[in-house]
Amino acid sequence: MKLINKKNRKMKDQKSNEKLEEELQENKEKYRSFFDNILLSSQSLDKDGCFREVNPAWLKTLGYSKDEVIGKWFGEFLHPNWKTHFKKSFSAFKKRGYVNDMQFKIRHKNGHYLDISFEGSIGYKSDGSFNQTYCVFHDITKQKQAEETIKHINIVLRTISSVNQLIVVEKNRDELIRKVCEILIKNHAYANAWIVLLGKDGEYLTSTEAGLGKRFLPLKKMLVEGTLPDCGRKTLKKKDMVIIEKPHEECPDCPLSKGYAEYGGYTICLKHGSEIYGLLTVSVPLLFIDDKTEQNLFWESGQDIGFALNSIEIEEKHRNSESKLLLKNNNVL
Repeated sequence: MKLINKKNRKMKDQKSNEKLEEELQENKEKYRSFFDNILLSSQSLDKDGCFREVNPAWLKTLGYSKDEVIGKWFGEFLHPNWKTHFKKSFSAFKKRGYVNDMQFKIRHKNGHYLDISFEGSIGYKSDGSFNQTYCVFHDITKQKQAEETIKHINIVLRTISSVNQLIVVEKNRDELIRKVCEILIKNHAYANAWIVLLGKDGEYLTSTEAGLGKRFLPLKKMLVEGTLPDCGRKTLKKKDMVIIEKPHEECPDCPLSKGYAEYGGYTICLKHGSEIYGLLTVSVPLLFIDDKTEQNLFWESGQDIGFALNSIEIEEKHRNSESKLLLKNNNVL
């Protein structure tokens, strides 16, 4: 009887184990189906932050193949500025066991970066030790761009307001253009700015810059010698604003065109009516270069500066006329 009971228990335990294995396999298949078919970009990392799994949505969002990702450290795919931050955040993640809204910039295979926010939790083994992380991330690039654009436009508005206030009080031509350039970069509205003033026949009169320092010297030499960079020639020909999205390709002859991978440029005529007084160029982050609101604000500011230069010219002519008249009267007396 004991042998029969023992045999029955053994068979029962075997069936129980088989059932557990079947349920475990079924759960694995369900997880795999869910992981592969979920529309959110999903990933699994080991304790060192290296990829164990990524789902098709993840691969589609970032353009990689599975072989290019599995086994690689997650930080390798981040913007260089975010790698150290990821190490600290991932350590905190493992201690807490979960994470919400961890934000990074991750590199797409084509080279551009996406802003992502991911959330996840830790998967543990039966003995309670770390197994792997389970994370999903959301592409928040458009949201971030919208936030950054609003922030940037507010800075541009304050900057243009400061330029307009300067125009009212500054009556010295050279001081006006110098201070305009300084204002344009003061709040990081633009990376740098330069102005060249031209005579009636397009000859060089003077120039100034802000944010460039010694880098401006080769360009100034060109200007003094009577040569304008491509952006300047195009702007004078068009008599309107010219937008340069790829300075290193579109302005190969300009000494400033190299080293601005993340910047483009705006160049406008400083004019009043049909009278052109010079050119103003600024370096604009590529993220904002196509923004029509900013383009309009910058163009209007150029018109205001042109008006101020015209007013200064008229005032100077008026003073010269008065001086000549006074001199003439003194000679008569």
